[in-house]
Amino acid sequence: MALFDSHCHLQFRMAESLRMIPSMRPQCFGVASTQPADWDKVQTLYNAFPPSAPSSSSGSSSAVPPGSADATRTKKKEVYPAFGIHPWWAHKVLEPYDEWLARLTDLLSSTPEAVCGEIGLDKITAKREAPGQGQEWTALYDVQRTMFVAQLRLAAKLGKVPHFQPLPYHPRLPTCWPIPRDLTSARRPPLRS
Repeated sequence: MALFDSHCHLQFRMAESLRMIPSMRPQCFGVASTQPADWDKVQTLYNAFPPSAPSSSSGSSSAVPPGSADATRTKKKEVYPAFGIHPWWAHKVLEPYDEWLARLTDLLSSTPEAVCGEIGLDKITAKREAPGQGQEWTALYDVQRTMFVAQLRLAAKLGKVPHFQPLPYHPRLPTCWPIPRDLTSARRPPLRS
């Protein structure tokens, strides 16, 4: 059985990841960026292990039995990138708003398999980080919310799927504030066999 690690941050250890991916068990990796500073690293992983075009044949010409551990390790590895700003890093982004948003737009537009993420809201981190920043937690949370809404709007505009930071707040997300109707238009990514 082929495995897909749908949420990993392989860019944190680039040299090791580039060396180890070919021998790792999963065939596909969803590599989620966290901030503008690691977008180039995620792009490098994507370029090193690009997804294959969907195959129309279901047969396998390999001598290795499908589903075996050896078959999984010898298959081509694929990286599906996610570009965005994680709420943990939102208040640490030094790039001006217009600059990071333009860069993110370019990355998402030029990378067909990319999703917009990892994005979201995190009150816990805002409350934990606020004293060290000399601010009220609500100020940090407002930064998260501003970036989150901008990225969600961009995902909808480009037809990209948003990749959310998994926190208990997301089931209540629609009640956090009115989400504009235009944000429901993002299409689902193509399924690959």
